Amino acid sequence: MEGKLEINNIMKLIHALSLEGKLEIMNRLSSEIKSDIPPQSNDIEKSVLVDRLYGAWKDIDEDIFKSILESRTLSERDINLDA
Repeated sequence: MEGKLEINNIMKLIHALSLEGKLEIMNRLSSEIKSDIPPQSNDIEKSVLVDRLYGAWKDIDEDIFKSILESRTLSERDINLDA
């Protein structure tokens, strides 16, 4: 119950602030909450994957790039963006 009283007191103080002040408080609270959350394993896995893939194309023959570019095609189809 004590926590609820503290929150009510804080809300009374915030009520008098301008919209910009309220938004700044929300922004700072959000940043603080995010900093308390440990990184998710998915983020760590992405970082490991990026490290693994870095330079993956370095041993590829330069002719493959030329071949990829030459094999590209362009569409002559009209696209109607009004639909």
